[in-house]
Amino acid sequence: MRFYRIPWLYRTLFTDAVFRIKTSGNDIFLTFDDGPTPGVTENIISLLRKENIPAAFFCNGANYEKMNEIAGLLEQNNFTVANHGYNHFSGWKTGRKDYLDDVARGFEVTGSLLFRPPYGQIRISQYLELKKKFRIVFWDLMLYDFDKAFTADNIIDVLKRKVRPGSILLLHDNIISKSPVILKELITVCRDMGFTFSDLSLALEEEVE
Repeated sequence: MRFYRIPWLYRTLFTDAVFRIKTSGNDIFLTFDDGPTPGVTENIISLLRKENIPAAFFCNGANYEKMNEIAGLLEQNNFTVANHGYNHFSGWKTGRKDYLDDVARGFEVTGSLLFRPPYGQIRISQYLELKKKFRIVFWDLMLYDFDKAFTADNIIDVLKRKVRPGSILLLHDNIISKSPVILKELITVCRDMGFTFSDLSLALEEEVE
């Protein structure tokens, strides 16, 4: 079973986390998890630059450390670099201290206080500690670009049916992602529907203010 939106229970448990951005317009927000990945992230950056679209990259700390040139491209082009942990640990399968240490190590590498739990899996005890320092960001629409059984047409169909104002769209820039294949069409479809791609980090700053 595919959950395109975060289950209702999460929203009740993690009340201070971000799932969707409040907006009076048709703003939506593009995010990518798991990179940087050679041969993938650069192509995504190139297309986003061409289309003048901001995005947030929730980076795997280990990848970010190894892929200095790609990390530099993200920073030079003013994309938001955010924290996705260092080792991509599941909070459900990892002890509290090890998980918190891993997030802290991801922060040391990325320098970002925006954190997205890998797999969306985090325990209440981990969340309560992390929210003291970090802004926890989930998503409003998961597009399953990593799912081999989910075609490009499936992704675009779900997008058309479920994208809405304030949606945080979750894609990936890992080796199995279909993002490089579907991104151009995704952008076109969203624009044709009247949506504007906006900067997640700026929107979160405005919410705090």
